[in-house]
Amino acid sequence: MTLLEIARLLWRHKLIVFLILVVSAGAGARVMTEDPVYESTAGVWYVAPSSDFPQSPFENFSPSLIVMGELSVTVLNGPHGHRLVREHGGTADFEAELVNHGNLETPYHDQPYVTLTVSSRDPVEVNDTMRALVNVLHIELEERQAKLGAREKWMVTAEVLTRSVNPTSLEGRRSRSLGALALLSLVSALGAALWAERRRTGGPLGAPALLGGRP
Repeated sequence: MTLLEIARLLWRHKLIVFLILVVSAGAGARVMTEDPVYESTAGVWYVAPSSDFPQSPFENFSPSLIVMGELSVTVLNGPHGHRLVREHGGTADFEAELVNHGNLETPYHDQPYVTLTVSSRDPVEVNDTMRALVNVLHIELEERQAKLGAREKWMVTAEVLTRSVNPTSLEGRRSRSLGALALLSLVSALGAALWAERRRTGGPLGAPALLGGRP
């Protein structure tokens, strides 16, 4: 199909095309008038217990740190973790993810760390939830080790490495949504026009049908 054939096809079924455009315009207006989504992130580094021998914490890499991070992520992303965050005042959506691919052969001494992501349309809610999420991570990590009988001196601890100063507005997400909506509208209009043309001609679309004649 050439561009001229497509234009003629859409024009012959302009009522259907108009209805699709109206619906798309309504959806676009809704996207534009919605409050933007705000997001905040934090990186939490897991630190091995201090040693009596002088050394940098970066040199005290242990696979147990990966296990601790993995357990924290599992708890936080699960129902129990969500309940604890809600009890500490967090109401926004959040996600925890472990970032580590190291092992004893190829250790990444600045890892493992857990990335915390909080998103909401209310920036105040984002800050409150991030604060609650970090608190719950620290509390859960300490309580888990205490239940296993670990002494405080030998406990793995967590430190916040990076944290967003203020929630960031995800304006790019709105632009992508509008672009996807425009593309979907175009494809829907063309698909509906092709369907209507096939119903009108009573058979598969051929060049004569697209030009307005009977095949």
